Amino acid sequence: MLKIFNHKSEIIQICHKKFSPDAIYIYYNEVKNFFVYSDNLKELIDCDLIPSKFEINNQSISHLFLTSIVPPPMTVYKNLFKIGHGIKAKLFSDGKKVKIKFCEDTTIFKNKLEKSYNDSDEEFILNKLYEEIEFKKNKKYDDLLFQSSGKDSNMIALSYSMYGRANDLTCLTYNDEEIYYAKKICNKIGVKHISLKIPHVNHVEFENNLCEYMSNLFFPNTDNAFLGYQFYNDGLLNHPFNLIDGMGNDAYIGHIPKKTEYRMQFFSNFFSKFNFLTNFTNSILINELFKKKFYWTGLVGLPLLDNKNILKNFNDESEFYENKFDNSDDYFSIRAKIRGRYVDLEKFITKLQCHCQIINSNAIFPWTNPDLINYFLDLDEKFLFDRKQLKNKLILRKILDKHLDINFDKIGKKDFKFDYWKLMSENEGFVRKEISSCSLFSNKDYLKLLIDKLFKNSYKNNLISNRSKTLLNQIFQICLWYNNSQFIKK
Repeated sequence: MLKIFNHKSEIIQICHKKFSPDAIYIYYNEVKNFFVYSDNLKELIDCDLIPSKFEINNQSISHLFLTSIVPPPMTVYKNLFKIGHGIKAKLFSDGKKVKIKFCEDTTIFKNKLEKSYNDSDEEFILNKLYEEIEFKKNKKYDDLLFQSSGKDSNMIALSYSMYGRANDLTCLTYNDEEIYYAKKICNKIGVKHISLKIPHVNHVEFENNLCEYMSNLFFPNTDNAFLGYQFYNDGLLNHPFNLIDGMGNDAYIGHIPKKTEYRMQFFSNFFSKFNFLTNFTNSILINELFKKKFYWTGLVGLPLLDNKNILKNFNDESEFYENKFDNSDDYFSIRAKIRGRYVDLEKFITKLQCHCQIINSNAIFPWTNPDLINYFLDLDEKFLFDRKQLKNKLILRKILDKHLDINFDKIGKKDFKFDYWKLMSENEGFVRKEISSCSLFSNKDYLKLLIDKLFKNSYKNNLISNRSKTLLNQIFQICLWYNNSQFIKK
């Protein structure tokens, strides 16, 4: 619901929803001296109280290139703010001028009750997952669930089959190595399944489709799987659906890293002492090796030196996350506070929200049900994860093993792997054109050398080839948005 705050209004406190992808957006009209805000982004964009085009916030753009995300309350636009997880805002007036003050909620992970898990809680968990779908869904749309061979999405599929009409749900799986398990589970619980594929796309079609798609994109997204929504199965998802996703519970159930990441963050206790060297070299290998511990949680971006050389009005935001956790926090807590709060909510989850904003679909994240969040926050850690074995979501494993007779320990943890590089490499000319023509950059000669280097690295099979691909993709998606979005004032 759209609301206005002017100089005559009473003080208003706007609070966040814990671990929720739902946010309140606030626009400040400097000229007319009022705030307008809503929990519905489309409603805010469409209203006549705000401009049709927005000025870019250079500080946010610096964040985007350094870490691939924009941390709330900032957005990529000037005078537009996002009140998401962990953020509170106070709107007030001095009698003449309206003002806004932000503060962070630092109490989220404190005061745990350390309750025990009982087998009878299983019904509560599964019921709440389906309840959230029913509450958020658009009854006019069909229900599609992004299903992997993992625990989160299959808990949702199970809950839907138990409390809803199983035949009303269709599961979607992309990774070939996960399709076998996904189909097996779907057959067992009686839901439909579709395997997602990326068909061959000719150069003209790729360019035209993406430019049109990005013209309607309000916020940028740097997740490398974002491009997939446009091309899966000849445009299957380019129509309105209830799109259900299993993201959203890692921060409160337990953010357990992979073994490689856990080892590297440990070594960073020593290697990060040489982080000062990153001010003098754009070597990807050196920047990776000497990065600070919190960067291992999933903050990925161009080396600092590259950003200083190519971006207009660059702000060094590389230390922004330094004070977002306590000195006493171990890596599990740091990962929950950085990856869970920022990377998950502002990159991974928002990629689906961005797609839904373009297509007018409805994004649903059942694991962000408030009752579920409070339940898991109060559980004793021993019921959630095993630190020594780096084993997560113990309760979910138990429930799924009981109902599906599938041992998720044997399946193992599988990362989502979208072959974005196939699309990028097959359309290298278009990728280069979008990047080189983008007016976010000041030093085009340096930019050309950088892009040449990243492409050269990407075609090799070495330690930095995958990171080079990721960086190219992030730069491309930012430029694609900036060059084509109808919402940007240039």
